[in-house]
Amino acid sequence: MQNLSDKIVQIGFDKFAEITLSQVVFDVSFRKLCEDNVCRQYGTNYMCPPLIGGADECIAKVKKYNGGMVVQSIVKLEDSFDFEGMMAGQKEHDNRLRILAEFLRNDGGQYLVLGAGPCPQCAECCAIKKKLCINPDKAISSVEAHCIDVTKTVTNAGLKYNNGEATVSYVGLVLTK
Repeated sequence: MQNLSDKIVQIGFDKFAEITLSQVVFDVSFRKLCEDNVCRQYGTNYMCPPLIGGADECIAKVKKYNGGMVVQSIVKLEDSFDFEGMMAGQKEHDNRLRILAEFLRNDGGQYLVLGAGPCPQCAECCAIKKKLCINPDKAISSVEAHCIDVTKTVTNAGLKYNNGEATVSYVGLVLTK
């Protein structure tokens, strides 16, 4: 875990904490947000519902791991309506997760990396054109798609979910066996 912690710091995540599987809080109601197409990715991204699999299947996948790390990118905004700042912050968080996932793939261990929102790997997911994923080894699904309550899980790890006025916090989860 020390090697992982060092890499998390090097990549530039703002906060991180170790977490056990028992601290991960599942809530299948998060799938309702997906079904309501809140983020407009439902059925158009292989790493999002319904294409990622059912709620029970995703929860079972997470439960194969022992625990790991919660990582956070905290983005300072001009104000609470700074949508451009939010999107730029999510892009930076996604880039950090991709670097971390690549490091873990080269490490040879068994990891599951989950991010904030739809898979950011490709500009347009192949699911839209009903073609096979061209980057299955690099694809990153969301924490919420796996029915994980981000707020409670982050809190269980000893971190704050809300990090102050005019900020947004993006969360990732790195699970290890």
